[in-house]
Amino acid sequence: MKKIKLLLLSVLLSVAAMASVWDGSTATSFEPQLANAGESEANPIIITTPSQWMYAANLGPTDANRAKKFVLGDNLDFNNLTGAKSFGPLLSGAVFDGKGYTVSNIILNSTTAVMALFTTATSATVKNLGLTGSGNIIGISNTAGIVGIAITSTISSCYNTTSVSGDIVSTQSANSKAFQIGGIVGLSNGSTIQDCYNSGTITGAGRSAGIVGAAATTASTISRCYNTGAINGVFLSTTTGTNYADCAGILGYCGIAGCTVESCYNAGNVNVVVGGTTGNSYVGGIVGSGVASGVSINNCYNTATVTLAASTNYPNAATAGGIIGSTAAAITNCYNTGTVTNTKTPTNNGVGGIVGISTSKNLPVNCYTLTGTDYNDLTATIARVKTATELQDAGFVTIINNSQSPAKWKADYGIPINSGYPIFVYMSSNLSTNIVSTNANMLTLNIFPIPVTKGDLMHVNLNSISKNTALTIVDLQGRVLKNIDMSDTKQTEISTSDLKSGIYFIKLNSGPTNLVKRLIIK
Repeated sequence: MKKIKLLLLSVLLSVAAMASVWDGSTATSFEPQLANAGESEANPIIITTPSQWMYAANLGPTDANRAKKFVLGDNLDFNNLTGAKSFGPLLSGAVFDGKGYTVSNIILNSTTAVMALFTTATSATVKNLGLTGSGNIIGISNTAGIVGIAITSTISSCYNTTSVSGDIVSTQSANSKAFQIGGIVGLSNGSTIQDCYNSGTITGAGRSAGIVGAAATTASTISRCYNTGAINGVFLSTTTGTNYADCAGILGYCGIAGCTVESCYNAGNVNVVVGGTTGNSYVGGIVGSGVASGVSINNCYNTATVTLAASTNYPNAATAGGIIGSTAAAITNCYNTGTVTNTKTPTNNGVGGIVGISTSKNLPVNCYTLTGTDYNDLTATIARVKTATELQDAGFVTIINNSQSPAKWKADYGIPINSGYPIFVYMSSNLSTNIVSTNANMLTLNIFPIPVTKGDLMHVNLNSISKNTALTIVDLQGRVLKNIDMSDTKQTEISTSDLKSGIYFIKLNSGPTNLVKRLIIK
C-alpha cells in the first residue's frame, strides 16, 4: 500500500521512491490475477514487476491481451540493464493506467524499429504514467517516450524525463531513421494528448518536439502540455531523401486541418543545425510548421531560445519563430519572451518573435513579443511589441485573456514561476515556496494521522474559519485535484483513495491568508 507523508516544509525533501527492480530475469506471467482480469477498468490486469512487463512485451502483436485493461501496481525500475523491451502495441479498447507510478532506467535501443514504452496505441488510452531515470530510448522514425504512434487514442497525465532520439546515422535517410521524434508521442493521428510534460532531451533529424513529433492524416489536439527539455534537430548534410527540420518545444509539424494546440508552453531551448540539399526547415518555440489551413494555436507562450543554424547558401526555405516557424495556422492570444535566431536569412526576413513566415498571410491575432525579439519583417502587423514591464503588468493579463470565458490566463503572483509574465489559470506560482504562511490571527492547519494509509481518511483541523475558508489540493503544475469548502466547519475528512503517488501541495485559503503544506504520496 502506498502511504502519505506530510513533511515539514522547512526540511529538505529527500524521499526515495520504492520500486520493483529488474535483475534481468526472464519474463513471468500476470498470474495470479482475479477471474476475468483485464476485461474492465474495475478489474484490470495488475503489473507489479518488470518481469510481468516483459511477459506483456513478449505477447504477439495481435494477442487478445493487448486490448485489455492494465494498471501499474508499483514503480518499475529496469536498472539500466540490456534486454529490456517495449510493452509493444495497445489494441482497440485497451487502457493502461499507470496510477501515478513510473517506469524508470529503461534502455530501449533499436536501429530497425519504432521505440517507446508503447510502440503503437490504436483507439486506446494511456494515462497517469511517468518515464524517468537515466535510461534512454533510441529508435527509427516515430519514436517517443510514451507512445510511438498514437491513432485515435488518448494520452493524458503522462510525463517523460528520459532522453529520446532517432537513430541519427549519416548514411541513412532522416525519413526512415530519425524523423518524428517526441517526448510523449512520435506521430499522432486523430489523437488527444493532454496534461502531459517532457523534460528529457529530444534529438531527431526532423519533425521532433518535446510533446509530439508530428500530427498528420487526422486532426489531433494537444492541450495543457509543456516542455522544459532541450530539443536538438540534427539535420545532417549527408542524409538522403527529402528532409524537414520542423522542430519545436510542443509540436514539430502539423499538416492537417483541425489540428489544435491549446494552453501549452515551452521553456526548453530549441536548437536546429541545418544541412542537406532538399527539404525546408521551420523551427518554433511551440510548433515548427503548421502548413494546413484550419490549424490553430491558442493561448500558448514560449520563454526559451529558438535557434536555426544554417549557412546563407542553404538552398531551401529556413525560418524560425518564437511561437511557430512557418504557418498557415490561426494563432491567437500568444506571447513570446525567448530570443529567436536564424543564421540563414537577414534579420528582417525569416525570423520573428511570433512567426518566422506566414505562408498564407493568415496573421496572428492578439499576440505579443518582448522588446528585443521583434525582428520579423511583418512585426508591425502580426505581433505587438512590449517591454518586460508591460508584459508583467497585471493589465496585460486582461489583454491576453481577450474576453475569453472562462479566463485562460492569470498573473504570476506571489513567488513567480515565470519571471512575472502571465501564466495559465491551471498553474500556480506561490506554491513553489516551501514556507508555510502565518497571519495576525495565527491560523493553523493540522493534518493527521501521519502517515495516512491510501484508502483511509485524512483528517484536517483548523483553529479558526471564515466565510471564505477553502482547502485545495493541487499537483506540482498547480492543477486542482480537490476542492473542499471549509467555510462552516473547523474540521473535515478527506479520502485518499483517488490520490496517486507523487508530490502535491495542500493550500488553505481563508480571506487574505494562504497556508501551504507539501505532501508526498509514495
